[in-house]
Amino acid sequence: ALAIARTRDAKGPQAICLVNLANVDLLRGDAAAARTGLVHALEVLADNCDATAGVYAHEMLGQLDLRDGAFIAARDRFATARAAARRTGDVMQAAKTTMLLGRVDVALMDFDGGFTQLADGLDRLHRLAQKEETLLALDMAAEALQRAGDFASAARLRAAARVARNANGFHWPPLDRTVHDQDE
Repeated sequence: ALAIARTRDAKGPQAICLVNLANVDLLRGDAAAARTGLVHALEVLADNCDATAGVYAHEMLGQLDLRDGAFIAARDRFATARAAARRTGDVMQAAKTTMLLGRVDVALMDFDGGFTQLADGLDRLHRLAQKEETLLALDMAAEALQRAGDFASAARLRAAARVARNANGFHWPPLDRTVHDQDE
């Protein structure tokens, strides 16, 4: 599909293919290849973050930045993705990036702002019936509770999320699994 899009100089489809291939790289645990593909997708779009592929590319790059401890860069990526998602009416991505902005706030020790954004994102994802993303938000809330020192609540929330994840057949991607296991 990418080769066909390139021969037709179709920028949007090229970027979508590159984002999807980057997602495959993430699922296989190759963050470096994923980052390269996502940056290339934005170059193809001339950084048109309002394109669907641009929203996803910024969000995924933000997640990679977050994993790397580049919290300010992650915040900028998530804010860009959320603003574009809101402009284009992508309510699911707006909810997800709100949740991710909460995660960054917690990482930066802004617990009040982080919990507010996590709760808002979680509520929106739940109302949109996004089960897997809702469970991810619960795990992020547990991570936030853990960082805030409420280990008992964090453990209960993680256990509940694990039961729900197993009941729904959802599995952690390799890169996320490592972080989750360490936190758990």
